[in-house]
Amino acid sequence: MYVQLTLNDEDGVPEVYSTPPWTDDADGRAETARVVVDPVGRPDGERSGVLLTMTIGEALVLGRRITEIAEAAAEGQFSRRGTQWRREVQDRKRREAWNVLMATTDDVEDS
Repeated sequence: MYVQLTLNDEDGVPEVYSTPPWTDDADGRAETARVVVDPVGRPDGERSGVLLTMTIGEALVLGRRITEIAEAAAEGQFSRRGTQWRREVQDRKRREAWNVLMATTDDVEDS
């Protein structure tokens, strides 16, 4: 799977499309069929985007996994990893807020 991640500062329409297999005539390299997911919309001009490019097999596995996770979440069952990540983010935000509250006026002015 290939992942391309860049900033997209405009609203886009998510796209999912497939590409047929092909052979690069210049070097004779064969490319397999691929599935491309662009969750924030295809880049135009200076816009950027996010692309996940995967083989059909990878796409099938990912699609099944996403469906399993989404169905469980809809029933209120969340992943251990996701729950831990949420807790870590909340803890970090609390620490940052505490540090701001505890900073003296001199600390804030020096920043």
